[in-house]
Amino acid sequence: MKSFKNIFAVLAVVAIASTAAFAQTSASDNVGAAANVLASLNITVVDTVSFGAIATGTSGNVTVGADGVDAGAGTGSQRGRITITGTGNSAIDITYDVSATLTDGTTPLPTMDVEIFDGTTVDSDGAHATALSGGTLDVYVGGTINFAGTETAGNYSTSNTGGDDIAITVDYQ
Repeated sequence: MKSFKNIFAVLAVVAIASTAAFAQTSASDNVGAAANVLASLNITVVDTVSFGAIATGTSGNVTVGADGVDAGAGTGSQRGRITITGTGNSAIDITYDVSATLTDGTTPLPTMDVEIFDGTTVDSDGAHATALSGGTLDVYVGGTINFAGTETAGNYSTSNTGGDDIAITVDYQ
């Protein structure tokens, strides 16, 4: 009977040892993936900036304010407006040229300093962070030209030869 107890004890030790020997040596699981596909950002130019009719001999700053506040602008002045569309409630970065050149095809006006207004903040440093509430945002564009008073009469525009448009880029943050 003693030998039977010894054999049983040995078998118990072997069973315990073999359980440890067959412990789990690997594991596996699955990792999920997700993507948030945003709508394409679009910019539509609704209105261009117009300084209006300015008399020759005018000197000093003439401003068409992006926020709608003008100083010295001529009859028919108008701030520019662009509409940005994309995924609603998304953060965006707007980058833009801080200056533009208007010419009559041969002679440029003094450089136009550019500013934008998103309905809350006027910005003139070339970079602006904001959000697309509801997927649409109107951004207004304005600027200032410091007239010397010696400019020649003519139709000046960024689209004339030698002119330099205001480039605007929008990216999701």
